[in-house]
Amino acid sequence: MKFNTGIRAVQKLFRKKGEKAGSVETGQTAALHSNLLSETDEPDIMYLEETPVKVAGTKKSAASEKAEQQIKGEHRYQGKHHSHRLTIRKRISVFFGKSKEDAQQSDSKTNHLRQTRHRILLRASYTTAGLALIAAMLIFVLPVGGNAAAELIEQPPVVLSDNPRVEQMDIDLSLLSDDTEPAESPDAPTVTSMLFDDREKADAAAVIIEEAMATPTPMPTVTPEPAPTPIAVDELVEFFVDDPGFDYNEAGYSTNFYEYTEDEFYLLAQIIDIEARGEPFEGMVAVGNVVMNRVLNTDTFGDTISRVVKSGQFAWSGNSHRRPSLAAKRAAKAVLDDEYWVLPQNVYFFKSHSKSGKDWGKNQYYTTIKGHCFYLYDYSGRYNGDGIPPKLYERTFKYAQYGCQPDERVLRIQQMLNAIGFRVNEDSRFDQSMREALTLFQETNGLNADGVATPDTIMALIKVYGFETYVGTYVTAQDAA
Repeated sequence: MKFNTGIRAVQKLFRKKGEKAGSVETGQTAALHSNLLSETDEPDIMYLEETPVKVAGTKKSAASEKAEQQIKGEHRYQGKHHSHRLTIRKRISVFFGKSKEDAQQSDSKTNHLRQTRHRILLRASYTTAGLALIAAMLIFVLPVGGNAAAELIEQPPVVLSDNPRVEQMDIDLSLLSDDTEPAESPDAPTVTSMLFDDREKADAAAVIIEEAMATPTPMPTVTPEPAPTPIAVDELVEFFVDDPGFDYNEAGYSTNFYEYTEDEFYLLAQIIDIEARGEPFEGMVAVGNVVMNRVLNTDTFGDTISRVVKSGQFAWSGNSHRRPSLAAKRAAKAVLDDEYWVLPQNVYFFKSHSKSGKDWGKNQYYTTIKGHCFYLYDYSGRYNGDGIPPKLYERTFKYAQYGCQPDERVLRIQQMLNAIGFRVNEDSRFDQSMREALTLFQETNGLNADGVATPDTIMALIKVYGFETYVGTYVTAQDAA
């Protein structure tokens, strides 16, 4: 009974000190009551102009919220006698007049120190664990990894005594010498088992011993390829030189080539039409052969078609206005371009409506073609045999030239001329267009411009075409041999 009376006296004393300080209630209970009153006394309707003040009054300060949370955490009950459960330290602070704010600040500092100390201890424990883990890795992991990395590096075969891995494993090299012989007993341990107790180190040492004693594989011997035999230009020129044949050496036929003009072509066609109109094609060609035999003789009748025709040797003067027929033009072209001869080269005369087989004065009878008889005479400057010269492209000449037999050497010359810009037909025939192209090439390179593929012309042609290109294109193993 007396104890309760003493407590009530103390409470009265507290209330008197609170009334002297003003209308503010003391302790944490007063702060809580003030907050609750401010929430319950707030009117339901707020006007627009009063809204900032009213809202500000309804907000709880951070200090009051924190104090409210501390009260809830430290006290299990919120009855009317909760002030009896305050600690002695808090009662003393209230008794000596400490304000509510000072108490709250002291509590917050205490909590902050506790949290800081907890964080420091937690970090220290994490750091200690990490250092321990790193130390364990350094002790147990790195030696194994170092040996494994060293084994991955390819080492050249070396003497066993110089191998650093043997030194790391503390191998007694005296036990690995050539003088060491294995024990005869089947139970005798091997070299590796004598040196090492660890099975992995023993296996590694066995690998090192096997690599050191292995015999290197000999490299295969490469047989060098024989160097190609150099080819001289003279050997290449020999391909273009033909062996002398009957037509070139013994028969001695004169050339039937004549470089004509368009006017001369027209004159020859006129004479063929005037003298052989109505004759077969062979008869027209025969009249053209007689005219060209006189022109190519050069010593007796004249050296051009114009001089022979216009000199009165044929019936042209009274028929100069004659337009030659198409057949006469074809015959003139066969004589000039194709060198088509149906008579020997020494047939210089013909006569119409004459008796066949009978000579005409000193002129020897040769043949009759329909309405004309043809006669031989032995003038100098022209071949005087009774044989008919082979047709163009059927004759053989030592050097490729106009009228020679068509063959591979002519085609090769045509291909080289085309490659360096002189356009000709690649048909293996040495015709007039090819003769003109070869003559132009000779003039361009300072050679004798005769249209004959002599050795100096062939050498110059290969040089311009390209020696290596020529060898790569035409020379075979058979040619080089």
